[in-house]
Amino acid sequence: MRLIYTVINVNRIIMRLSISDFHHFFLDLFFPNQCLVCSKGIFRSSDSICTQCFMSFEKTNLGNWIENVSHSEGLDGVYSGWYFNDQIQRVIHSLKYEERAKLGWELGHHLGNMFPSLQVGDLDFLVPVPLHSVKKRERGYNQAKWIGKGLSSIWGIPLDFSILKRKKYTETQTMLSSLERKENMDKAFEVKRMTTGLNIGIIDDVLTTGSTMSACFVMLKEKGFQSVFAITCSTPKLEKKYNLR
Repeated sequence: MRLIYTVINVNRIIMRLSISDFHHFFLDLFFPNQCLVCSKGIFRSSDSICTQCFMSFEKTNLGNWIENVSHSEGLDGVYSGWYFNDQIQRVIHSLKYEERAKLGWELGHHLGNMFPSLQVGDLDFLVPVPLHSVKKRERGYNQAKWIGKGLSSIWGIPLDFSILKRKKYTETQTMLSSLERKENMDKAFEVKRMTTGLNIGIIDDVLTTGSTMSACFVMLKEKGFQSVFAITCSTPKLEKKYNLR
């Protein structure tokens, strides 16, 4: 008897749904979306991370923290959204190694809401840190590009993929010291387009010592770019080291 009442109630709900509502109802009922962090259901959304988990990520609230970066040559500003804790590590790892490119868009979208574009500066373009062609084939996509897409959707600043090229294949920097990281990134990038007077934001997932960003920025300044800012999703706290790979 109870089953009959349940079926009747479900039928009544379905009859009142629009086509769009029915689509979401069907997906939620048979293919529930689970949050990557807490594993709870996310209803009426294709997001990978629930709102509650995003709100629980530890914000840096640092604004421009260029003074705290080990390698800041060529940098005009550094902005990171969240501290790199265990939750963010799970998300970044999934973005880079589990073929979940859309995570990058979600991170960039939330990052854009955290930092109004006027706070960062008057930018002409957003430029994702490029991957070497070998690593891009292995991964299938550039995670920084997807972060940039999400950020661009909020700020309304166009992406540009024609400015930078990664010409040197570099091994993982996880176990390298700050000096070794800088040496590892030496001459890793090439500026493909010379210009003068442009202000750009370089996008990446995590900023540790600034060696990757600095390697880009010095060359960009030499080619006539006016201002270059680093914009990343996360940065680790100094008291705890994580496996950033």
